Order: sequence, then structure tokens, then C-alpha cells
Amino acid sequence: MISAGTSNTPKVDFAKVLINSGVMLNMSSQWSVKRVPLDFDWPVGYVWHGYINPWPGPIDCEKCKGAGCNDETQKLYRNFRRWAPRITEEEANLAIKAGLSSKDIEHIRNRSWESLLDDPLPRSYLTEIRAKITGVWGLCHACNGKQKVPNPNPAVQLLYADVNLFEEWKPIEPLKGEGWQLWQLREEGGFPASEVHKSDTDLAK
Repeated sequence: MISAGTSNTPKVDFAKVLINSGVMLNMSSQWSVKRVPLDFDWPVGYVWHGYINPWPGPIDCEKCKGAGCNDETQKLYRNFRRWAPRITEEEANLAIKAGLSSKDIEHIRNRSWESLLDDPLPRSYLTEIRAKITGVWGLCHACNGKQKVPNPNPAVQLLYADVNLFEEWKPIEPLKGEGWQLWQLREEGGFPASEVHKSDTDLAK
């Protein structure tokens, strides 16, 4: 997390905090190569069904709509393009210390928004930095930044009286095979990002 004179501020993973708020269009991703059967035909771009928990779980916090942070911080995130090109040197330096590159800062100051489409971290980090510097940063008081609250449905509570099936569920990986396939892993699950190839060399082309 980024320190901007707020050492007592509760920490939250801001790269995820606005995923469900309707303003973050992309999430940070991880990439993986899986060995799958050569005839594996799960469609590219669709979350593998073995990664989807079938049991009802916690629901979005009604107060923050699943954002996890207060209204003022969400407003800064939504209005990012208005203020970001004018970020101060202090904000830029803090962002670089947090892991952004000088090129990221240059793109933002030059309004090169297309460079941010696949990576929400610059926007997330700078929003957090400005929110802390200006004193508006804060977590949602209803969920304490967790984004979710326990499912209030009485039927769900009765179902989980002995065992919480949602928490006990484990993802099911695709069968292993001779094929090579690139996968994109995200918070909501993973999915194939390429066709299945016969070798790692073919996959790399």
C-alpha cells in the first residue's frame, strides 16, 4: 500500500476495491500456461466452469455497492481523467515508489488513456494517493473495506447451518494433456486466452 502521511489508515487492496462498483472496466491479470488435452475445446475468453463456485456466497455491500471504499474515493476514481494529467510531483514520486514507471506517469500527463486500458493499477494507485493526500481516503464503514457482507437470505443461512458450502468449495482444474494453452487468470476466474497448440514453440509464435 501507499503511504502518504496516513500510517494509521486501514489497508485495502485498491486494485480490487472498485471492481464491482461499475467504474473499473479491467482488472489486473496473471498469465499462465496450462497443459490440456489436444482436443480441449472450452471457448477462448469464457471463464472455465470449474472455476465458478455454484454455491450462493456473500453479497455486495449495499452501502458501497461492492466498492469497499467511501464515496469521496470512488468519486476521484470516476473523475480520474479530469485531474490525472495535472498530478503533482509529490503524487508522481509516490506512484513511482509504489511500482509505476516514469512512462506510466508520462502517458497519464499526456492523456494517453489507451495505454491504461489493460492495466488499472496506475489509475488505482494515483486515486489512492490523491485521496490520502487530500484527506478523503476511507473505507466503507458498513463492510470495513471487505466489499461483501454475509448473505442475509434465511434459506442460505439454513443451508450453511453445519457446513459453509461456499467456503468449502474448491475449484476444479481442466484435465491435463499433451496440449499447450495460454490462460488468463483473474479474480472472477480463469479462462483460455489462446487455442490449444501441440508444442510450447507453436504457442509462443
